[in-house]
Amino acid sequence: MTVRPSHASGSSNWVFRLGDAHAVRLPRSDGYTHDFLKEVRWLLRLGPAASVPVPNIEFVGEASDLFPRPWAVVSWVPGDSPVGLQRSQQAELATTLGQFMQSRHAVGRSGIPEGAEH
Repeated sequence: MTVRPSHASGSSNWVFRLGDAHAVRLPRSDGYTHDFLKEVRWLLRLGPAASVPVPNIEFVGEASDLFPRPWAVVSWVPGDSPVGLQRSQQAELATTLGQFMQSRHAVGRSGIPEGAEH
């Protein structure tokens, strides 16, 4: 399976493609680890309830001598960057984003502590 850099890397995670169907996400610094683990926990809950495709968590790796922070293998959700969308495409994106945000309210929160830190 081929590993290659992804253009989807952000400011808090490095993202590498793992074959055509997966990605590896690695927090760039210790300061991002807490948010990374929170994201992993919520993706596991959001995925089944989301009205749009979201990455599936396939595997979560632990910190080691090889890489000092937790990391994850996720499914790759194909798509294009929204940069340069036409007006009608912007409206469609806004509608889809709104539907996704509404679907978040259907996600069960039992067992999740209250507060922004969680």
